[in-house]
Amino acid sequence: MTETHTGGNGQRVGGEATRVALLPSGPVLLETKLHTPTPGPSTLTRPHLLAALSAGAGKKLTLVSAPAGFGKTTLLASWCAAERQRRPAGWVHIDQGDNDPLCLLTYVAEALHRIDPAVGRHSLAALRAPGVSLLDAVLPLLLNELAALTRPAILVLDDYHMVESQECHLSLSFLVEHLPPTLQLVLSTRSDPPLPLARLRARDELRELDATDLRFAEEEAAVFLNDRAEVQLSPGDLATLHQRTEGWPAGLQLAALTLKGHPDPGARVATFTGSHRHVIDYLGTELLQAQPQETQAFLRHTSVLQRLSAPLCEAVTQNQNSAEILRQLDRANLFVVPLDDRREWYRYHHLFGELLQHELAASEPELAPVLHRRASAWYQDSGFPEEAIHHAIAAGDVAEVGELIARHWISYVDRWRIVTVRSWLRALPEDVVRADPVLTLVSAWIALSFEEPAELDHWLAIADRIPSQGPLADGTPSLELGIAALVAVSGFHGLGVKLDAARRMLALQPDPASLWRQTASWALGYGLYLSGKKVEAQAAVEEAIRIGRSSPVRTTMIRSLALLGLIADDQGRADEAEALSRQALELTEDEGLAESPVVGTVFTLLGRIRARRGDVRAARAAHEHAFALQRYPVERFHALVELLPIRHADDDAKGVQELLVEAGRLEATGIDFGVLPRRMKAVSWRFRTAEKVAGTLSTREVEVLRLLSGPLSLRDIGKELFISHDTVKSHVKAIYHKLGVSSRKEAVALSRKLGLFPDRQITP
Repeated sequence: MTETHTGGNGQRVGGEATRVALLPSGPVLLETKLHTPTPGPSTLTRPHLLAALSAGAGKKLTLVSAPAGFGKTTLLASWCAAERQRRPAGWVHIDQGDNDPLCLLTYVAEALHRIDPAVGRHSLAALRAPGVSLLDAVLPLLLNELAALTRPAILVLDDYHMVESQECHLSLSFLVEHLPPTLQLVLSTRSDPPLPLARLRARDELRELDATDLRFAEEEAAVFLNDRAEVQLSPGDLATLHQRTEGWPAGLQLAALTLKGHPDPGARVATFTGSHRHVIDYLGTELLQAQPQETQAFLRHTSVLQRLSAPLCEAVTQNQNSAEILRQLDRANLFVVPLDDRREWYRYHHLFGELLQHELAASEPELAPVLHRRASAWYQDSGFPEEAIHHAIAAGDVAEVGELIARHWISYVDRWRIVTVRSWLRALPEDVVRADPVLTLVSAWIALSFEEPAELDHWLAIADRIPSQGPLADGTPSLELGIAALVAVSGFHGLGVKLDAARRMLALQPDPASLWRQTASWALGYGLYLSGKKVEAQAAVEEAIRIGRSSPVRTTMIRSLALLGLIADDQGRADEAEALSRQALELTEDEGLAESPVVGTVFTLLGRIRARRGDVRAARAAHEHAFALQRYPVERFHALVELLPIRHADDDAKGVQELLVEAGRLEATGIDFGVLPRRMKAVSWRFRTAEKVAGTLSTREVEVLRLLSGPLSLRDIGKELFISHDTVKSHVKAIYHKLGVSSRKEAVALSRKLGLFPDRQITP
C-alpha cells in the first residue's frame, strides 16, 4: 500500500551490528543468512565431491539433494573455500521467512551484490519498488547485471527445501532458465524442488549430487573417526559401524561424539542397530544424557530458535550462563553451526534440532509456548517484527499476533512483502481476523495488492459490519476512512465509485496536512481527469502536491506531479508539462520506483513529451512501459488509450489489434471508465478515416502533404521535389479537395489529427 504512512523499519538490533544490513528504503537483512560457513578443523576433505561440484560450472543448475544429516552444507562450505581464489561465492541460508518471493530475491540479489557491486545496482532498487513485477522487471534487470560479470562466480542457496511458495519457485525457475554461464547456481535441499529439472536433465544443463554420492566410503569413515574424531576403532569395528550407519555422515558424527573416550568403543559399536531414524534417536538420547543437566535444559529450551545468540538464549532460557554454554557446545562440536566469523550467532544441525524439539515436547510440553513468547518479546525489543510474529504465532498468542500485525503491516506492504503479510493473516483463525477492524482492512489491502476484486469486496463487506469508533491500532483515523481509502485507491468499481470514495475521505479527514487527505486529493484528481473535468482535476491534484511537499509518501507525490503534467500537456502548456515530467522522473529514480505500477502515469507523460520532440521510438518505449506496469482496470485502460495512436503511427497493425481486443475485454467488465472509451473510439475513427483518405492520395501528393507540414514555401517545395511551382500548386489543390479543406493550415491540422503524417519521424 503506497498511499499510507509507513511505520518503523526495525533498525535497532540490540548493539549487535554483525547481525543485520539495512538496504535503503528496504527490508532489514539478517547478516548471518548471507554468511558463507567456515569449515571446521575436523572437516573431512572429499576431493572427488569437490571435483564433481566444480564440474557443474557452465550448467544452469547444480543440485545437491539428500536427506538431513548427509553433510550438504559442510561439503558446499568446503568447496566454496577451495574455489575462493578462482571464483568468489555468495551464500544464502534459506528459512521459513523466505517463502515471500520478494524477500528471497532480495537476499539473492544482495548476496550477488557482495560478489560484484555492479550486480544488484538496479535490481535491488527495483525490488524496493512497491508492486514491481518480479518476472517482468526485477529478474530481467538482475540477469542483465549477471551477464556483465567480469569473472566467474558461485551462488549457494542452502536449505532450499524450506521454500514452499509457488511464486518463489516460479521466480527461481525463470532465473535458472536465463542464467548466464558466468554464475554457477547451487541448491542444497532435502528433496528435489518443483523446478524444471526434467528439462534441464534432457538438455544436460543440470549437475546433481544425491545421498548416494554424499555417503562416506569406508575409507573416509575410517579417516573421519580415527584421525579427525580420534575415536580409534579397529578395522572390524569401523566396518561394522560403517555398515550400520550406511555411511551416513550424521550417524558417524553422532557415533564419534558418543564413542570418544569410551573405555570399550568396540562393545558400544556392537549395539548400533536399526535405520537412520533409530540410530539418531538412540545416539541422540545417549548424547543428551551424557551432558550436564544445565546443558540438557539449555539444549531443549533453545531448540525453538532458528538462530542462537547469547543474549537471545539468555532471554529465552533465563539462564545467565548462556554465552559460556554456547562456547562449550561450539568447542565440543555438539551439532552447533557457527553463522558468523565472530561466533556470536549459531544454529543447531537440523537433525539435532529436530531431536531436541522432540525431547522438549516429550518432557516439558507446557513450556514451548512460554519459550516462544519470550523469543517473540526479545525480537520485538531488538527491532525484528517478522521473527517476533513468527514466535508469537508458534506460542499461539493470537492477541499478540494481531497487535504485532497492526503495528508493522504498513511498512511490509509498502515494501511489497505482501506474501509475508498474507502468511501472518492465514496463521490466525478466520473468526479472529473477521472481528478485528485492522486485520480486516489488512486483508482487504492484500486482496487489492493481489488484484483480487471479489476478495477485496468480501473483506470490505465484513469491515462495513464491524462496529468501530475512533482511531485504529495501526494509526488509521477510523474504520470508515480505511474502507473509503481502499475503494478510492483501487478503482475496481469504476470512476463514479472512486470519486465518491475520494470525496468521502476528504469529508472524514478535514486536516489540511493529513497524508490521508493527500491520497484522497490524488484519487479525486485522477478520477475527475478521466471523467473529462480537467479544471476541477487540476485543483484537486495541486492540493495533493501541496501536502506532498512535506510528506514521506513519495509515490503519491510522484503520481500527482505526473497527473498535473498530463493536464498541462492537454492544455498546451508544453514547458510546464516538461518541468513536471522532470520532477516526477527524478523522484521516481531517486526512490527506485521505475518498475512499480504506482508510477505508470509518469511514463505516459514522458511518452507524450518524447513524441512532441520527434522521437517516436523513445515515445513508444515509454508508453509501452506504462502499459506494461498498469494492472488495475482504470489505469490500464488509460495507458492503453495513450499507447494506441503510438502503435498506429509506428505501423504496428498487429499491436493495434491487440490493444483493441484488450480494450474490449476491459469494457466487457461493465466498469465506468469515464471518457476513456470515447477517446478510444475517436482514435479508432481517425485510424479508419486516415486509411480511407490516404488511399485517395497519390504518391506525389503524399510527398507534398508531408512537406506542407514544414516551413517550406510552395516554391521551395517544388525545388525539394524537383517539380515546377505550377505543378506543386496543382497537387495542393487536389489535396485540399480530397481532404475537404480550404487552406494549408487546415490541411496540416487535419493530417495531424488523423495521424497521417505526424510531425515526428521514427528514429533509426
